[in-house]
Amino acid sequence: MEARDIIAEVGRAQHDLASLRLDPNVTPEGLARCQSTVWDLETITTAILKEAWIPRTLPEITACVYGVRENMRCVQEQIDQRIDGVIDRGQPDELFRVWMAMTFGRLLGFQFDVLNEKQATKPEASDPVGDAEILSELFKGSKEPGLDTLFANRNIDPLDELYRQAVEAATEWEWPIPSRVEFEKQYQQETAKLRRHDAM
Repeated sequence: MEARDIIAEVGRAQHDLASLRLDPNVTPEGLARCQSTVWDLETITTAILKEAWIPRTLPEITACVYGVRENMRCVQEQIDQRIDGVIDRGQPDELFRVWMAMTFGRLLGFQFDVLNEKQATKPEASDPVGDAEILSELFKGSKEPGLDTLFANRNIDPLDELYRQAVEAATEWEWPIPSRVEFEKQYQQETAKLRRHDAM
């Protein structure tokens, strides 16, 4: 996938959404969920094409590789669990959201390839030093995309899911495994940073 392919995905999603607005079989609730996924796609695409999203240090790149790989697994798992039922029902809005999930999967694949290439060419850097740095890297490596707009019936505590991924990452990288309390404290600190950044 290249930049022009990403732009084409957005154009197709916008075109298909316009068609759904004219479909009498699509409920207002279904249309709203489709609109939300298109907004998410536009936001992610803008970030990929215009923002400096690739980390600078090797530990950060490694954390992002793990996080993107986990996100790819989650997206594919959700698709596999629902695609047969969606095809059987044949509802246009449900089919659209499955296609959108596949689109998000392709975008994650694009990010994964870019990060792997950077990881292969990045000179070795020292590991994070200290608990705060380790926790910060684990948090970055366990971020999950907002799949709730694609699959509304997913009942998982986001913090529990992030902590599960952080434990897996710490085990894989042979880093100290943080306690649930430590990770929740870091979660609050990182989300506060994001809120301050968004407010600027």
